[in-house]
Amino acid sequence: MNFQQAVTTCFGKYVDFSGRASRPEYWWFVLAYVVLAVVGSLIHHLVYFIVVVAFLLPMLAAGVRRLAREAGDAAQARRLLAIAAVYEGLSRETAARLAGMDRQTLRDWVHRFNAEGAAGLVNRPAPGNPRRLTPEQEAELDRIVEAGPAAAGLGHLARWRCGDLKALIQERWGVSYHERTIGKLLDRLDFSHITTRPQHYRQDGEAMEAFKKTSPTRSRRSAHGSRPRPP
Repeated sequence: MNFQQAVTTCFGKYVDFSGRASRPEYWWFVLAYVVLAVVGSLIHHLVYFIVVVAFLLPMLAAGVRRLAREAGDAAQARRLLAIAAVYEGLSRETAARLAGMDRQTLRDWVHRFNAEGAAGLVNRPAPGNPRRLTPEQEAELDRIVEAGPAAAGLGHLARWRCGDLKALIQERWGVSYHERTIGKLLDRLDFSHITTRPQHYRQDGEAMEAFKKTSPTRSRRSAHGSRPRPP
């Protein structure tokens, strides 16, 4: 599409807010507006005013059609076209029905569009439930988990379990979690699930080392000295 075709198309769709505008169509029309506005301002302020008024509606229509073309989100494009249909003169009820929504929903999207532009028509992720522990409490829990159960006065535990942490959080901060939620909380704090070898809390390390030194070593037969297996 060249310069003349773009200007002809945009003025032919003077108040047509439906459909989609290609990149050449939109930017050639913007260039025509800028050039005529500059020339009009140099001639007389009245000429400049006439140019602005003449380009106002087609520029708005071309901009909305261009936004609908660039929208990567199908829902965003559908909402843009519904708003464009309202600007074109359709009733909100009809435009909402064409876009697959009710009138109140379209009204809410119109408010979002007026406040934030096309970016406000994209679905936003749900915020989710607020965290029940404060950042300071989570930092303290991080230190407790890192130090281990013995540092928290639970020397009979070889490792933390979700049930133990659930009871500790309930006792210290009065917050009740499900054990599955404790696992998610530990994952957010960058702790991984590691199962350690069980160790009795009354185990004597010195006695074990002494036993290893005094006990006879097991004899091992080499592969060459072993008897061949019978066929």
